[in-house]
Amino acid sequence: KADDPSALAAKKRSQKTQIEGVLNKLTDALLVFCPERCRKLADLQINAQKKRKIATEGATLVLKSASLDGVGSDTWRALWEAARRYSEEMAYLTSSFPNTADGARCVLCQQLLLPEARQRLSEFEGHVKGELEEEARAAEAECKDAMELLPSIPDDDSLRTACRASGLGEEDWVERLSSFWKAVAITKKQLISPSLDKNEGINRDSYPWVEILQQLSSDLETQAKQHDADVKSFDRAKVVQDKTELQAKQWTTQQADSIKAELSRLKSIAPYDALIRGTDHTSVSKMAGEIAEKIITIAYISRFNDELDRLGVKRIKVELVKNRVAYGKAMHSIRLRGVVSVGVAPLDILSEGEKRIVELAAFLADVIGRPSKAACIFDDPISSLDQAFEEKTIERLIELSADRQVIIFTHRLSFLGLLCDKSDPDIICIRSEPWGTGEPGDVPLFGKKPDRALKKLRDERLVQAEHTLQEHGSEAYYPLAKSICTDFRILVERIVELVLLADVIQRHRRDITTKGKIEYLCKIRKEDCRVIDHFMTKYSPYGHSQSFESPVDVPEPESIRTDIQILLEWHDEYKNRPIELDA
Repeated sequence: KADDPSALAAKKRSQKTQIEGVLNKLTDALLVFCPERCRKLADLQINAQKKRKIATEGATLVLKSASLDGVGSDTWRALWEAARRYSEEMAYLTSSFPNTADGARCVLCQQLLLPEARQRLSEFEGHVKGELEEEARAAEAECKDAMELLPSIPDDDSLRTACRASGLGEEDWVERLSSFWKAVAITKKQLISPSLDKNEGINRDSYPWVEILQQLSSDLETQAKQHDADVKSFDRAKVVQDKTELQAKQWTTQQADSIKAELSRLKSIAPYDALIRGTDHTSVSKMAGEIAEKIITIAYISRFNDELDRLGVKRIKVELVKNRVAYGKAMHSIRLRGVVSVGVAPLDILSEGEKRIVELAAFLADVIGRPSKAACIFDDPISSLDQAFEEKTIERLIELSADRQVIIFTHRLSFLGLLCDKSDPDIICIRSEPWGTGEPGDVPLFGKKPDRALKKLRDERLVQAEHTLQEHGSEAYYPLAKSICTDFRILVERIVELVLLADVIQRHRRDITTKGKIEYLCKIRKEDCRVIDHFMTKYSPYGHSQSFESPVDVPEPESIRTDIQILLEWHDEYKNRPIELDA
């Protein structure tokens, strides 16, 4: 009748283990709180109290010079030991405590020690280190150690849990255990508290049901052994299988006429079933999937590899493979090529920038394969990319914009500058004006490439300012020229960030970018620093308030044009200057 004798054996052994846990706690408590042990604990307490009293009385006799009560008490000893630590660790490092030499001071009140005070301190130290004090401390420590070994008292919830786990679910067992542990708790409290009356401990004879638990534990082990023997001598699984087969044969014999009639019916409708299967579209869908895999999948993988080449990702060994087909659509995944270890995913190997560029290649391969020319929107597509990947990505997005609308959101001015540098120079920037957002306008000065902005400053704004000077005079020319000078100084600063320092660091940018850039710092020479220093010095006054006594006049248009030309020529020479890493 047992479904699984081995499982029953394990269950009963588990119950036995739980009962033994309850028994072990009971027997430990009975042993610790037996009358003999309780008397020993009481004797330890009496001994400790007696020796402390002797030590205190001895202190009273020895320390006759003490003017205050309480000398030798716990509080007084704690104060004395604190004074000892202060004297030996801070006040008198080279002298033993107490320091009663000439000129010594009390470590508590800081006053010079008189002969009477020296004598008193010596008597105090003799008392602390005396034999009576040592015996009192030893007796108290022995008593404290014995008390700390007393077992903890389980609560009623723990007892109920233990009873359920051990199969003792009856409420009377919980009551028995709870009553026992309450008696233990009272005995423990009486032993620990010196103010309470002592009792004679707990007698094992008062709890005869402990033997019942021991018998239950033994019975469970006997039953478990019997189940183990049943497992070895009786193959229940085979008997159940044989019984099932016999019952199936019995049912088949009883239903022979109905079975023959059903066979006849199935044979009669078999031709119709064949016709129905002929109209099933599964084979058509399967063939469509095979054709799609040959045409669409291969073409998509080819486009993906082509996008990797365009984005300059040849060194990253990845490939696109088909992994499954779901609902008529082929699913693909990115896989590493040439990996020795099995199960290594691209996410475990590729850096954040490499993952970003591979994802972008997969996205573009999917977009350009669609028949419609839908617009593409990118949000900071060059995030986490190094300089080489940035430029390749921008070139690819510009190429993509030739036959579809490409909208890019970015907060990075370097990205805006690269776009302006590599795309059509007639860039339209969207501004937010007081009357509304979306107003078209020019790219902000700080978002342009410095050389391009300098040329626009020279060829447009300076020409306009020069025309104003000729037509309307110096007063109209002054604000235009000052604005040009201020912007010229800003562009010198941008050249320091983007050209001289190779965009390694920028103001108001948290990141320091060194990959693929820091080697350009080797091009810097002393002459370059003089050029930058000259123009920063010359054009800095126009960005600040001027003194009324010595105002700085704005330069003539030709002077500004000459400075712009000099800076542009330096810029071109520096950009084309080779990197001398060995210099």
